[in-house]
Amino acid sequence: MSNDIAVFHFADDRSDKVWAIDSTINQSGEYTVWYGRNGSKLRHDSVSISPDRVARINEKLNSGYVRLKDRTIDAETCRMISIHQETETTDSLPTSLWYRIHDQVSLADMSDFLKSTVSNLAAYDKRQSEYLQATPVYKLLQFGNSNGCAEYKEGPLGVLLLFALRRYFQEKVEHLFHSGGLVQIADDNNNMLPDRFEDLGDYITDSCRQLFNELGFDDEMFILPTAKPVGMEHYSSIKTIKQLAIAMGCINAPIDLSVLQIETKAAFF
Repeated sequence: MSNDIAVFHFADDRSDKVWAIDSTINQSGEYTVWYGRNGSKLRHDSVSISPDRVARINEKLNSGYVRLKDRTIDAETCRMISIHQETETTDSLPTSLWYRIHDQVSLADMSDFLKSTVSNLAAYDKRQSEYLQATPVYKLLQFGNSNGCAEYKEGPLGVLLLFALRRYFQEKVEHLFHSGGLVQIADDNNNMLPDRFEDLGDYITDSCRQLFNELGFDDEMFILPTAKPVGMEHYSSIKTIKQLAIAMGCINAPIDLSVLQIETKAAFF
């Protein structure tokens, strides 16, 4: 934690906001700032050193912000904390899934997977297909990056895409032997992504929360009906996200036995 981060707070009848700026210049040669609703994960960005830090702080003070001298920002979780708070010894909350693809997977193979996934998802929901193609992780795979990540703030489509990717190549080249598999996926804490879709609950929930935080909405908005007006109705529950998972090839569609024609009662037993 750093007391070099100046934290400011603004509250009135309609707002309860936090803004913070680091005193050090980041690797981009700019200041790092955090901003957002008090009590939630903050968004962060880099801003030019012109105007300088003092001028930016004065601008906030003149608009009604108050300096919180006993607060700082946890850069890992992007949350405001007490400046005296000790660093937790437990692992931080993962914010990304990291993938590594073996060189046995060709660009043509990857292209086939992406085209198939996009086409199948578009048949189910065209807008979700467009969202998928706009995610950074989709673009990384499209350009043949064999190493990269899907940040949780990209939303559950990023998680589902990597899960579908691994499953696709497990089934496509199951006759080939490669220790560890052709696609390996792990989170920030080096935990491998579960093999069963049923075990992805925490990953999907965290990705929904971080997506909505990134969009500036409430942490719990994705489980509420208010998600529908902003095009996020599919993220309202694990059940609705499961429909996206089926369309993307993460899991097989359930078989409706009532529509099957069978000649004997014992056909499925």
